[in-house]
Amino acid sequence: MYEIAWKEITAKGHIVCKRRAFKSESARETYIDQLIQKDSFYEIVGIRDPLWSRS
Repeated sequence: MYEIAWKEITAKGHIVCKRRAFKSESARETYIDQLIQKDSFYEIVGIRDPLWSRS
């Protein structure tokens, strides 16, 4: 699973952390492109790639 975690600013001004999983890297990258265009976007906290998670 490919994942992303990010922070957004709510309508009330609170910063909240959100997380989403994707089946492919290209789907995640497309979502990131859309995400950074949002006015409420604050920052990307982390990105998870299944290849990095293997031990």
